[in-house]
Amino acid sequence: MKVRTDFVTNSSSSSFIIAYKANPDIPSDVAEKYPEIKYFYGIVEMLLLSDAGYETTAGERCTTKEELDSCILDNESCGEIDTIEKIISEGWFSKELYDECTNLIEDGYTILFKNIGYGDETLYSVLKEIGDKGVGIKILDSD
Repeated sequence: MKVRTDFVTNSSSSSFIIAYKANPDIPSDVAEKYPEIKYFYGIVEMLLLSDAGYETTAGERCTTKEELDSCILDNESCGEIDTIEKIISEGWFSKELYDECTNLIEDGYTILFKNIGYGDETLYSVLKEIGDKGVGIKILDSD
């Protein structure tokens, strides 16, 4: 039996907000000495964007502030709460997280909103381990 000890919700999936660099700058001498490094980030991105079906989604990528705003509005707006300012003031998305996302985008990161289904334990574990170790990605928020 699989038992999750953290990030458990009433939903059968876990949601993540992840920051990663699709093409980080790797010094040429390092890439020459360790050629596998230049492929690592492509593999990480492939893993991040995987869509296993059911409740694991490819996710929504944001590379600009406009895309970030659009993604948040698509997922969080409701009725009269229909602007980024109202979503933040109502506490549906924190100002600190929003500022962190926009700063990371300015620094060349991609922001990914991703759901991982409860039954997709391998992807969940790998993603959590990569994020905890700071290997190529930053997990900004999860539930």
